[in-house]
Amino acid sequence: MKYPEIYLLIIILLLLGCGRNKIETTLNENGDIIEKRFYNENDVLSKVIRYYDRDPSLEFKITYKKSEFDSIIYYYDNGNIFKKGKRDLNSQLLGKWDLFDRDGNKREIREFVVWNGKAQLNRTWFLNRSGDTLAWREEDEVFKQQEFIHDTLAVRYTTFNVFKFNKDTIKLNEPIRGVAYCYSPMLEEYNSEIRVIVDSENESFNSDYSNEDEISVQVFSNLEKDTSNQKWFRNIKKRNLKYTAIFGNWFESTGPKTIKGFIEEYAIGPFEDQDADSITSRTFFEKQIYVLDSID
Repeated sequence: MKYPEIYLLIIILLLLGCGRNKIETTLNENGDIIEKRFYNENDVLSKVIRYYDRDPSLEFKITYKKSEFDSIIYYYDNGNIFKKGKRDLNSQLLGKWDLFDRDGNKREIREFVVWNGKAQLNRTWFLNRSGDTLAWREEDEVFKQQEFIHDTLAVRYTTFNVFKFNKDTIKLNEPIRGVAYCYSPMLEEYNSEIRVIVDSENESFNSDYSNEDEISVQVFSNLEKDTSNQKWFRNIKKRNLKYTAIFGNWFESTGPKTIKGFIEEYAIGPFEDQDADSITSRTFFEKQIYVLDSID
């Protein structure tokens, strides 16, 4: 081999070595790899693979490290996905998590929201093997493996609290309009009703709604009180008037926008079995829209 060819080969090897990602491994007492940590070219952790303690040849959990959150996938010991979703940098569950049975069928969707610094379950959808939504989960155990069998919610009913919007893109001179349907009231036995509370362009909720008492919010009553909007719901059952509300927002500038808020189901005492003067239950939402620079 000629000298120029040798030099070229050395340069190529050096370049490959510089671009190679670093991998750290953790071994158990038997010398088996139970975890791998992958670093990118900037020596920043990018992925973590955790293996089953009882069988280190099988992947148990993969975490993809992002700048603002972690994307996580858990696996059954047959290689199928058990569940996947996101977690913020404070280890709080975020958004929607999909859960599957051992055969690979999606059986459940859980939606999480961070409220006052803590993740809480916001809504749940139960599915049958065909992917159809179930009003009620009959099965006691869906995730049939020893590591996951107890990852089952105490509630068995699907959440039918829904937020519907007229558009995803609006013009500067028109509002975003929404309808909130509380089809899964938690406090109906206490003669509850709902209202919808949303933020505004200039005073918005922060990531965990903890500034609720510091901003001016917009409050929208249910249709039982908002009689002017009842004409748009001629076929609605009388019982559902107090569990339905119209809401919206205007924007003063163009570009991508976010509207955040929640259904607040509330009941006013006195109660025979409650010491409180009032009780509430909330279902949160967050909607991304775009405002065009166009005025008719």
